[in-house]
Amino acid sequence: QLKDITMKTNDLGWLYFATVLGACGQLSNSCGYEVPDKVRDNPSAMFRGSVGTPNPVVDLPEFVEDNEGQVTLWADFAKADEKGVPLYLVNQTNEDCSFASQDHDIYMKLEFKNDAGKWQRAQAHLSSWCGNSYYNVALPARHFFEFRGYYPTEGQRVTVRYASRNGDIQSNLGEAMVSDADLEAVALDSTTAALIPRGIMQAIDCRPEQPLPDSPSLVLRKEAVGMLRWLPRNETAILMVEELRRKLDEVAPGKDKEALLHAIDQFLAEIDLERPDDVTLMRKCIDRIAEKASADPKISESMAWSLLTANGPNGPSLSPTAELLEPGSWKDLIDPAVAILSRDKAMTTESAGPWAVLRSRWIIDALVEDADLEVWLLSSSPRLQDIGASALARRSRFARLIVLAWNLPAAQQVSVLKALAYSGPERDASGIRVRQPDFGTSEPDFWKHCATTMPVETANALWQHSFRSGYNPFNRLIHDPLHDYFKAEAERGKTAHDVGKDHYPLQTALEMFASWGLEEDDPVWRGLLEHGGYHLQEGWNTDSQKPSFTKVYFVREAAKRALIKRGQMVPEDLLTREPSKDDAGQK
Repeated sequence: QLKDITMKTNDLGWLYFATVLGACGQLSNSCGYEVPDKVRDNPSAMFRGSVGTPNPVVDLPEFVEDNEGQVTLWADFAKADEKGVPLYLVNQTNEDCSFASQDHDIYMKLEFKNDAGKWQRAQAHLSSWCGNSYYNVALPARHFFEFRGYYPTEGQRVTVRYASRNGDIQSNLGEAMVSDADLEAVALDSTTAALIPRGIMQAIDCRPEQPLPDSPSLVLRKEAVGMLRWLPRNETAILMVEELRRKLDEVAPGKDKEALLHAIDQFLAEIDLERPDDVTLMRKCIDRIAEKASADPKISESMAWSLLTANGPNGPSLSPTAELLEPGSWKDLIDPAVAILSRDKAMTTESAGPWAVLRSRWIIDALVEDADLEVWLLSSSPRLQDIGASALARRSRFARLIVLAWNLPAAQQVSVLKALAYSGPERDASGIRVRQPDFGTSEPDFWKHCATTMPVETANALWQHSFRSGYNPFNRLIHDPLHDYFKAEAERGKTAHDVGKDHYPLQTALEMFASWGLEEDDPVWRGLLEHGGYHLQEGWNTDSQKPSFTKVYFVREAAKRALIKRGQMVPEDLLTREPSKDDAGQK
């Protein structure tokens, strides 16, 4: 029998798709947990299945099984050798695909079916120390990758497959060895550690060679340990909690220390107990927030909000398993969430969960009426305003939005404009849901009003980095006010002046203006080559061992790039940077 080192982490279970700590996943750089040598030296962790160059499917061997209109992974177990199992990732669609990679390894890992009948990862992963190792690789339409999958030479022979990290791509089944050493490495690698929610990871963080930091507080650490009791077993978390307990020997006696020690001892005593399934845990959290009589007293309200929340690329969101419950199950959370967001104007730890609930479109569109959305739009909470505007625009309540927006403060008007602009029914060529105003109504007047009276703010609200490629979907209602603004700015801004923190929004507006790449804008850009606006960039003078400051004429730099991109000549002696001699810059 293989050792039971599964920790249930490969059950779709309660996965928090947390941001991997540190850009390169080297946990020792971000927290007190060091990736053990048994991971660094493990053959499965050191194996790299680099995909190489894509090949056209006309060259695909006839024995490879693939499906028309799908992306498939096929493993040729019959030809496995000491180099691994030949894998064929085939894109038999008419659309290009993109895969995250580490040095061209796209994370197709060996998995086996354990005694519980669930697929479990049997190949560890060793993250790179270099951020440049992480990038996407493209698999064009009607092309395939041929590469190798890890194939152990020791262990117990079991049923296996290869699968992507999120499990959406799986190979055919075969047989291979799975070793205890590989499973032990899987249990302690950075991929498993990344399943620990980021907030918990930070709360249990302690470096063996350093004193226990005062922040986060012992109270917050106790809350984090209490949350771990409800999550799937994680060997990294266990090691970190054990180290935290040792660190508490250095802390003076007190009520908070005793409470944290009790929470740690309780967690360690219960690590082998069965956890509630996804639906049961979510219902427990909902009952606690809704203050139902059936609520579990071991779950606090803040803990309940946190357990419902995942960290995503666009901020907090509900766990992917949240949709296992019908929208009506979340009804009791809407009023508490609104109350917290009304109180906490900016993002806080306490408001991340409520924001995640109210940002879930499938919940809002099923349960919240237009009248309530209008109340949110007119509230003093910026996040409620955004949610209300976006939901109303999603429901095509464009005319009503504009009526309300005319009476809103300027900042909220721009928020409404953004909701109107990004509520198109279909994605455009750049993958964004952009819509143009309805020219049969008064809507263009509102767009023009925002762009004319607040050109920089409007540009910052609408700017997307995908516009850098030369594609900008917005028409002259947005372009022309920016053209006029920068034309006037070229005349009034020639004297050198420190723009300060305002350079960030101005720089974004310049980027959006440049993204159209129009010939008619060339005279404006030439005028901006003489603009005196700069910001101070701090450096370090190794000779004087003091901070040094450089005046960066960022408007001139933007004008230079825009003209060169259009094939225009710019003066060779253009001054874009110079050392600062300003007293303020020497402080």
